[in-house]
Amino acid sequence: MRLLFFISIIFLSITASSQSMFPEKYSDCDAPMFFLENDSISTRYKIIDSLAISIFSNLNPKFADKIRGQIICQIFVDSEGNSCCISSMNESNKSSSKIGLKDAINDLGKWSIPKRKGKAENMCAIVRMTFFDDSYMLERLGFNAKTRFTTLEKVSIKK
Repeated sequence: MRLLFFISIIFLSITASSQSMFPEKYSDCDAPMFFLENDSISTRYKIIDSLAISIFSNLNPKFADKIRGQIICQIFVDSEGNSCCISSMNESNKSSSKIGLKDAINDLGKWSIPKRKGKAENMCAIVRMTFFDDSYMLERLGFNAKTRFTTLEKVSIKK
């Protein structure tokens, strides 16, 4: 019963807030209904290393090496592989606008077509970026009501 209540609350909060999971919302990303990755990856941006390199190299170079902390992004990928950033939670020392986070995500280009049960569908990838003094780490996260966020894959890249 509690699980059903919890799932209902999450569903209603995502639906009520234009399907945004995090506090920083981006209005220029039109995201109709989608599914969240749970315990496996449903779409890929080439390979995880290239996703990390693409995001990190797209950040504002004036601030990229100075970022410390963590940023989580909700990336919408439509049934044709086009992507945009719906929302983010920035717990780093630089603002999202200063580092150009939204543009870094939106400029990624095509992903593989997201599929669920063999059918192309809209989905959201949750990506956590952690910035250290000497490296970056990128994780693809799955989400479910029981465990909340679970790491599906991760990569670290030296600066």
